[in-house]
Amino acid sequence: MIDERITIDSAQQDALSGATALISGIEGSAIVIHGSSGCGWKGRWNRQDQALLNYTPLIATSLLEYDVVFGGKDKLKRDIEFVIKTWSPERVFVLIADSGSLINDPVERVAEEINAEFNIPCIAIDVAGFKGLEATGFDLALSRILSEFPQEDVDKKVPASVNIIAPSLMGSANWVFDLEEIKSLLQQIGLYVNTVVACNTDLQELRHLAQAEANIYLTSEELLDFATFEREHGLRQIGRDLPLPVGISNTEEWLTGIAREFDREDQARKVMAENERRHFLPLRHSYNVTWLLTWLENKYALVLGPALWAASLAKFMYHDLTTFPSVIVLYGESQEAMQRARAVLADVTEYYDALILENPAYIEVADAVKQRPVEYAVGQTQDKSLIEGLGVGHLTLAGLQTVLGAFNFVPYPWVGHKGLPYLLTMFGKVLEHTFHEPERWRDLRYRRRSEA
Repeated sequence: MIDERITIDSAQQDALSGATALISGIEGSAIVIHGSSGCGWKGRWNRQDQALLNYTPLIATSLLEYDVVFGGKDKLKRDIEFVIKTWSPERVFVLIADSGSLINDPVERVAEEINAEFNIPCIAIDVAGFKGLEATGFDLALSRILSEFPQEDVDKKVPASVNIIAPSLMGSANWVFDLEEIKSLLQQIGLYVNTVVACNTDLQELRHLAQAEANIYLTSEELLDFATFEREHGLRQIGRDLPLPVGISNTEEWLTGIAREFDREDQARKVMAENERRHFLPLRHSYNVTWLLTWLENKYALVLGPALWAASLAKFMYHDLTTFPSVIVLYGESQEAMQRARAVLADVTEYYDALILENPAYIEVADAVKQRPVEYAVGQTQDKSLIEGLGVGHLTLAGLQTVLGAFNFVPYPWVGHKGLPYLLTMFGKVLEHTFHEPERWRDLRYRRRSEA
């Protein structure tokens, strides 16, 4: 069920964003966005760091007033031809954005003409922003791809195999590198990662989705069209009631929960013991780590982000850092996403009074920060100015990996046992900001009489 109240926050990503994130993870693809120049930039932002690992050409038709009145069909065809001649992609996806959808250009006919002329698939998908948010766009694009490229060898199920679904909807500002550690954890307990939907994924891998035994979701969102595909091909969903593997306690709960589905709990315990020895032992005798954890203890925090990521992060902060997330802000498209996030938080919020806000307007977030104890915040780049303007230190861990997220160029995870040292380093930075109280010192700085 879609919650209409989400339209309050314009910073949330729309259907075009979700479709772009998915398609840019499929090798050999190119994207033409039929819409305004603003939609083109939104697409580039949502292509994310996959461009470093799998470059996906992307241009926009950049429709102007003239095109909206008289149509942009000719411009669209020229742009598709330019993409094909410049980059020679294996397939072209035409994503129809807001203005392109409203003027009702014959995009499907243009795609058919391109297909006939160049003999490569040209697929048009209407993902205008008013169709929904990121999960809706992801679902629309995935369903269209699976219908255009049917499954192969559907009767050959691979034992102990899984698909990883929607890492781009995970919520982490480091998800591309987090994904690699999640794959590694699954492989360490003896599971075969059949297909990732999608990051550096070959189209042929998507045509063998049905060979897996189960799908592991990295989002709490509903993918309604894809759920039909799952039912048709006997793919069960697992891990929907689990937190993301952020920190020690969440990683143990997540990995044990996944392992239980395949009767591999003993193997999971051995893997966790070895990973703890490898990644935690250097921290046990670190004086700085002791001080960091002491300073974080019993602090009050604000957590903001996509529902499952924010809930998992708040749970990590409570169990591993003994910090109290006094305000938890969950963003999501569906009521199911919120319900799953709240279920993750159930064993946290029963011990203290946490305020949980679902898709609030930013003025509501500001009011909550003023009314409740908040000493630092962990959120998204778009929250930073608001939160720091209230005199609270802010750490960006959620959102996109580009200008709307985090400038992170270190190929290292934030999840799993391996990611804990990195997370502690990041929390050390926001603690340093809080400890020095720059806004307070600015007020107390020396002033000449003429400045008084």
